[in-house]
Amino acid sequence: MKIFKVEPVVTEKTTLLAKEHGIYTFKAPVYVTKEEIRQYFKKVFGYDVVKVRTVHIPSKVKRNLLTKKRYIKRGYKKFYIEFAGKVKFKSFA
Repeated sequence: MKIFKVEPVVTEKTTLLAKEHGIYTFKAPVYVTKEEIRQYFKKVFGYDVVKVRTVHIPSKVKRNLLTKKRYIKRGYKKFYIEFAGKVKFKSFA
């Protein structure tokens, strides 16, 4: 299993998805696959994953308004994950 960092996406929309439908949202590097996400949550948290949906967020070129320098905001993959049974994460309500 590859080593990668998974972070929760906490917005109004994702919080409502978690409360009403039990779908949690995370972001991870672009190279991570659905199967690796399933294995990660099974191994680290012990939760069974029912369904994984992905969205690729592309990189963007941004500009600093003060210095006018350009920089690249890296892209990532967003995962919508549905778990089997009841799940409790501290970052979600």
